[in-house]
Amino acid sequence: SVGWLWTRNALFDAVAVGSAEIGVLFTGLFLVAGSIWAKPTWGVWWTWEPRLVTTAIMFVMYVGYLLLRGLSTDFSRRATRAAVFGIVAVIDVPIVHLSVLWANSLHQLPTVLRAAGSPAL
Repeated sequence: SVGWLWTRNALFDAVAVGSAEIGVLFTGLFLVAGSIWAKPTWGVWWTWEPRLVTTAIMFVMYVGYLLLRGLSTDFSRRATRAAVFGIVAVIDVPIVHLSVLWANSLHQLPTVLRAAGSPAL
């Protein structure tokens, strides 16, 4: 998205659209698979837990990005609006990652790499 705003090269827009489509697919699968796993483990399909809520918000942002692209038939206007929205929406990605550290969570803390970056052996 930054590449499109900087250069107006359509390749950057195509990469952003493809990334959003893949994001919708994998985030949607993640939320569905997580709900299926959560029911027997936690006894509920959904809980208002920070990681789940921030991931659901990210999913809505991906879908919103794709819907926003359908509002205009002018390629340049569509790409520019979507690029601005995409840059704003990407702020949610580190929030999803760090939500487990910031709030009490049903999800465990990181176990593969500790905060110092050394492997947990």
